[in-house]
Amino acid sequence: MLDIRNAYLILLFIYTFVVFLMIMIRDYYNNNKSFLKSFNLFNGCLFIFVMGLVINIVGNNFYDSNNWYSLKNVLLAKGYCAYLFSFIIFLTSYYCVNIFNFELHLLPTKNKKSALYFGIYILSMIAIFALPITINIKNGGFAFSGPSVIFTMVGAFSAYSVVIINFLINIKKIDYFSAFSPFLFLALIILAIYFQFKVNLSLYELVIAFSLVVTYFGVEKREEKLQSDISAAIISLEKGARFKSDFLSNMSHEIKTPLNSILYISRALNEKESLNYTVKREINDIIYSSDMLQEVISNILMINKIENEKTTFNKINYNIKTEVKTLPFVEKMKIDPNGINFFVYIDPDVPDLIYGEKEIVRLIINNVLTYALNYVKSGSLTLKISWDEETPTGTGLVVEVENIEEGIVDLYHNIDNLSVSIFDCVQNSDFGLGLASILTNKIGGTIEYEAEENRNNILFNIPHTVGVKMENFDTISYAGKKALIVDDVTLNLKIASNVFSSLNIECDLVSSGYDCIEYVKQNTYDFIFLDIMMPNMNGEETFKKLKEIDGFNIPVYALTADDASNANEKYKGLGFSGFIVKPFTKSDIVNVLEITKGGDKEC
Repeated sequence: MLDIRNAYLILLFIYTFVVFLMIMIRDYYNNNKSFLKSFNLFNGCLFIFVMGLVINIVGNNFYDSNNWYSLKNVLLAKGYCAYLFSFIIFLTSYYCVNIFNFELHLLPTKNKKSALYFGIYILSMIAIFALPITINIKNGGFAFSGPSVIFTMVGAFSAYSVVIINFLINIKKIDYFSAFSPFLFLALIILAIYFQFKVNLSLYELVIAFSLVVTYFGVEKREEKLQSDISAAIISLEKGARFKSDFLSNMSHEIKTPLNSILYISRALNEKESLNYTVKREINDIIYSSDMLQEVISNILMINKIENEKTTFNKINYNIKTEVKTLPFVEKMKIDPNGINFFVYIDPDVPDLIYGEKEIVRLIINNVLTYALNYVKSGSLTLKISWDEETPTGTGLVVEVENIEEGIVDLYHNIDNLSVSIFDCVQNSDFGLGLASILTNKIGGTIEYEAEENRNNILFNIPHTVGVKMENFDTISYAGKKALIVDDVTLNLKIASNVFSSLNIECDLVSSGYDCIEYVKQNTYDFIFLDIMMPNMNGEETFKKLKEIDGFNIPVYALTADDASNANEKYKGLGFSGFIVKPFTKSDIVNVLEITKGGDKEC
């Protein structure tokens, strides 16, 4: 026959078990279906309480009344002690984590403190089962005492004393509403012990159940609200970061498109011999100013990519001598040396063609030279480029900047601090040096520097390999080949037409994705060069439509004004044969066509 105690224990078990399952299912889906992440300390308390109710129900109905010290009775008694001890340990740990911000985890591998506490808990459980216990059948109930029970009580109250001590230490910092739960539980447990001894009425399970409800609404619910607010804030920040990243990317495209046209036209004009010296000098000023603006945009985009951890850089074949000559800083020193003797020395052993992160190397050199010029007021500034088969990073390019000036000491002393954080780099006045340092580290390079009286040297070891030698671009012809060039900017089409014509490639020019599709249906092409940033139907959408045309197998190359960071993976993944960064030159076209074997060479 079912008595009142059994009835309330069974009802309490059913209710608690259902609540435990509901919370576990909710947390399981809230934590990307990870059981380990969903099983937190509060859920651990619920689970232990469910197990304790099972022990209670089994103990009340299936104890051995003929042999008090039978194995069954001993295991039930010690199991009950283990349940009480475990519950107190988990509950106090929960309070310490959520009220006093302890760094404790259920998994002992998370940190040393968790591993220590876990070890003490396991040893305590062993002691509970190893110590002797006294068992009595009292008023039809199951009662016990002895060393195992004493150890359980002392251990439980010791654990709870940690909560009280931390409350007293942090009394001015903690949330009193959250702290109400542990003190209510302590008061109710003391009351339950009183009733147990005075009138032999066991209220432990009711006390625990009530305390769990108070804890859930007093601490856990507030913690969930806090976590929800934090998650919402993180999502908002991520949206803001994405918006900023997209804005910078789009704006850079809008700025670089006309800027590229200015550069192309200015350089074309500068090559005309009919222009007088004054006009050529003014054109050089335009070229220099445009180059400087382009470098500023590149720096902004690079900082944005580093901030968003999008720092996979594209490697290409290039000539370092050509790149150094076209650096904005070098152009500036030709126009206005400002009393500084600037020298460039490129070792003859440097291969004509090297393979590495061209755009990053340009940014590193230009930024560190710009930084140095801010501090060098007289004397000399020398850029040295050499090739070393045994750098700290293996075969590589060695870039050295040397300052010689009377009275200058330790120009690069703060480079180690600047290389730590992109945020510090942006906030610091020594921006150029900081960005150069960060970029060098990102591509696996190393930095060395030394300071002597009147002399400073900084040396960048940048991993590179010897490039794949290609035939002279002037001897390569694509006569008989036909290309379709798609760009929404008329001036870009004009510039592209001139470049392709110099390679004897016949061109059709269209200004939209819709026109591109119609031309492909009506004509035969050997290549398609497709601008990515176009209104209405962008390059990626146009490419998808092209692939839907029956029998379509024309190589399609992406044209983009964005820098080349991570572009190779992106466009290859989308199915493009390659990509070209605007503004492009004749050599860029030949380079991408030859690498992807898009043309027949006629020498």
